[in-house]
Amino acid sequence: MARFVTISPDMSEAVIQHLRNNFFVDEPLNKAVSLCERGQPHAALEGLCAATMADGLSIAAMEGDTQSLEKIHQSSDEKFNKIFTILYTVSQDLDLFNTYQLFKADATGAYSQRVCLSLGMRAVRSVRYSEYRDARGPVFTVPPPHDALAVMLREIP
Repeated sequence: MARFVTISPDMSEAVIQHLRNNFFVDEPLNKAVSLCERGQPHAALEGLCAATMADGLSIAAMEGDTQSLEKIHQSSDEKFNKIFTILYTVSQDLDLFNTYQLFKADATGAYSQRVCLSLGMRAVRSVRYSEYRDARGPVFTVPPPHDALAVMLREIP
């Protein structure tokens, strides 16, 4: 049975390695822009993950016993900037953390959205990738069944 723990500083390297090997390459937005290869480091992406974990608000599911737009654009990686611009801009006007005590997830694919729903979360904002555009047209071409980014939350009583 899984248990949930706050990611501590001594866990962060293992979490980054896990994400590098099992998540980054398959995440729909990363995949849409070919951001990285499985198992290969991506400095900007891993730096943002490390900074997020350092805030002490990230959790990990453990088996058995075991921020701003300006910061995003400090990266010279255009593909990285595309991904985190949509994640930031879709969430920025929701003011979630001042409105609710909650658990929040940016569910970028159909499967992560289903997992969030099964955990009692709800979508508070959704943006279809085909409708998210810049001056050149759609920013992302994401394969089915992944058609939208959903900001999911579950209020904590």
